[in-house]
Amino acid sequence: MNLETMRVIFDAARGPSQAVEKLEDRLLLFALIFGIKPKRCLEIGTFQGGSAQIIVSALDACGQGKLVSIDPAPKIPEEVRAEIAHRHELIVGPSPACIAAASKRFEEGRFDFVFIDGDHDRAYADIEGVLPFLAHGAYLLCHDCFYKNVKRDIQRALSRFPQLVDCGILGNKFVEIDGHPWTGTHMLRFTSPEASPHSRSPHFRPGFRQLLRRLSWK
Repeated sequence: MNLETMRVIFDAARGPSQAVEKLEDRLLLFALIFGIKPKRCLEIGTFQGGSAQIIVSALDACGQGKLVSIDPAPKIPEEVRAEIAHRHELIVGPSPACIAAASKRFEEGRFDFVFIDGDHDRAYADIEGVLPFLAHGAYLLCHDCFYKNVKRDIQRALSRFPQLVDCGILGNKFVEIDGHPWTGTHMLRFTSPEASPHSRSPHFRPGFRQLLRRLSWK
C-alpha cells in the first residue's frame, strides 16, 4: 500500500455528511475490493464521491476494473471527479431506474460487485432492481445496515430471493446520529440459478456466517 493509497483511505470522505464515515469502514471497503478484484463495479448512491475514491483506488491497486456510480443529485467535487475519471463513470439519475443503463457501460453487462448506499428507505428496491444484472458469484455490500429501514430491507430481500447468500455483517460498531444507529456493512453474495452446482464457490456458503461470528464480526 503506497502513500497515495493511504491518503485516499484517510481523506476519501469529505464534508460533514460522509458517505463512508468510519475509518474502519473505509479500510474494509478497500480491502474487500482488493481481495475480490472485481472488474465491473456499481455504486448506488455516491454523494460526494468518498466511497468512489476508495473503490477506484483499490481497483488501481488491482490493476483492473471500472466503477459506474448512480446518484440523482451527486455533489462530487471537480478535483475528485478528475482524480477517479480513468476508472469511473457517473450516471445522474435515480436507482433502480438507471441500473439497466449502468449495466450497458460494460461489454459483459453484468456486475460482479455492487455497493448500495443510496436512499436508505428504499434499499429493497435497489437490491431487487440489481438482481437481473448480477454475474454469478457477485458480491453486494449494503452500507449503513444498522439503520432500521436498511436492516429491514436486507432481511426482506434475503427471505424473498433464495439466490442471495447471507455473508453476515462486517463490523459490529455503529455511530448514532439523531437517535438512529448508522454505519455497518452487510455482505450478500449472488448465486445464479443457471450456474452449475459444480461451479459454485464454497467460500461464502451459509455456514460462513457462523465463522464471521466466531471472529467477532457478528
